Amino acid sequence: IEHWRGKPEAKRLHELAASDAALSDAKALETEFLHTLARLDEQAARRQQMTHIENVKSKRFDELTEEEKEAFRNQLVSDS
Repeated sequence: IEHWRGKPEAKRLHELAASDAALSDAKALETEFLHTLARLDEQAARRQQMTHIENVKSKRFDELTEEEKEAFRNQLVSDS
């Protein structure tokens, strides 16, 4: 949990660590842990996408590199 200190994910991880959830068997604990990691990965990917979009929006189209244009196109396609 220390790795996540100061990051948005820290709050949820602390809640999970402090909860008295009735997750008594190892399989349930593993499933909850894996789902939590998946949600954290999704949140991080979305933040990265939003940062990229904001970066692209701050430039004129002719200022974008080909790589930025392609990444933006791919993002538009994946969002639709």
